[in-house]
Amino acid sequence: MHISNRTISDRLVFALTAGLSLLLSMRMAVPAVADGLKAGPLIQVSSNFSPSANAEVEPNVAINPTNRKNIVASWFADDPANGSEAIVVGVSFDGGKKWRNVVVPGLSMSAGSAAFDGSVNEWPSFAPNGDLFLLCLRFSGVTGESAIVVCKSQDGGLTWSPPTNLVDTVGGGGVDKPTITADPWNSKNVYAVWDYINPDGTADSWFARSINGGRTWERARQMYAPAIATNGTTDEQIIILRDGTLLNFFTEFDATGLQSDAQLSVIRSTNRGETWSAPVRAATLPTFFATDPDTGQLIVNSGCLTPFTRVAVNPRSGHLYAVWEDNRFSDGQYGEIAFAASVDGGRTWSTPIPVNKTPNDIPPGDRQAIYPTVAVAADGTIAVTYYDFRFNDTKPGCATDYWLVTCHPDNARDPIDPGSWRNEIRLTSRPFDLEKAPIGFGIGYDLGDYFGLVSDGNDFMAVWSMSHEADPCSVYFRRIITDED
Repeated sequence: MHISNRTISDRLVFALTAGLSLLLSMRMAVPAVADGLKAGPLIQVSSNFSPSANAEVEPNVAINPTNRKNIVASWFADDPANGSEAIVVGVSFDGGKKWRNVVVPGLSMSAGSAAFDGSVNEWPSFAPNGDLFLLCLRFSGVTGESAIVVCKSQDGGLTWSPPTNLVDTVGGGGVDKPTITADPWNSKNVYAVWDYINPDGTADSWFARSINGGRTWERARQMYAPAIATNGTTDEQIIILRDGTLLNFFTEFDATGLQSDAQLSVIRSTNRGETWSAPVRAATLPTFFATDPDTGQLIVNSGCLTPFTRVAVNPRSGHLYAVWEDNRFSDGQYGEIAFAASVDGGRTWSTPIPVNKTPNDIPPGDRQAIYPTVAVAADGTIAVTYYDFRFNDTKPGCATDYWLVTCHPDNARDPIDPGSWRNEIRLTSRPFDLEKAPIGFGIGYDLGDYFGLVSDGNDFMAVWSMSHEADPCSVYFRRIITDED
């Protein structure tokens, strides 16, 4: 995530200082078929919100289960001087060929709110009846106040309800990293989670739910507080199993900064969030920055500060898959994309393996892989997306590409075997220059905390941010057709 001039904490370490026309569809050369993978046209989804808010970052994506051609991408429009100016969604009703940009009302700097002047960390989720929910963080760069709000659309993302506050902070503390999950089997149940940041920098996991399809929301409540008083939590994400069990994944970290590693943790509820179990520690997450391989400039990657993970569930088997950035495979030289699986509902986890296909015969700086995302197709194929620098060279700029790699689990291919991850396709048609990206937190290049990947039957659909020409960051879409052997 990239924000300028904010006063709330985004990664729980740094204090944050701080009609639209139809979309221009840009179709570029399509990569060749690669080992059972075929990519559709590369399409630019976002247009600039304003001449100054011309960086569209941290995109996500959701697909309507009642109309698979209705795809909604989301992002926030960033102005380096003012921070986030608006939450915008891209709406498609033809499977991603054409897009319309819609500013979500009540969430922009021009919305007239006295309490808030920006919105970030947007997250969309469709219910099985086609209702679309959008959760985000609102903040004030003046007062330091922050809130978690939810909006609802019943026409596929074209129009939206006014925002509803789930929690609002005044004075010390704050909220961060919200995500929302609509129950894929029951349209009445919707779950929102976030971090509640205490004045001392620690944080707890909080939760709110609606059991009537978003008409009303129950009072927000704490679902987990670290047993170690100096620890904090971040990066909450709920996954719902077929039997209705809720799994909340989060990162637990040492808020004192004395411990460099964090823990990917999971708690479970079998009563729709009324009570939660003690945490299972799924994996150790190292903390480290990625860097520009040419200049050494820091990159605000998802492994830095407090590491982030992405998690998905196999719809057929119920197996769980997690991905994150990890430098253990290179003895700390550079980060790769780690993968771990659970076949027992999150109670135990496999030993992490690297799954990115970045060549190992290039300079170490160019081997870095960052910003992973994971999704699972209807036939069980697992896909992971990520950026890397394999085509970087001595020319000016940091040449960066976006990739998708897959594994189709069967008797011959176990996803916890690195050799099972053999099908990779390039999603960018040519490298883009990461050095044109926005600077986040005054630290380094920053495309966002997460990127979107969903399945449509056995296809995958990816959205991500990248620079082009003089534009620092725009959102792009591509459909990937799988034909695994």
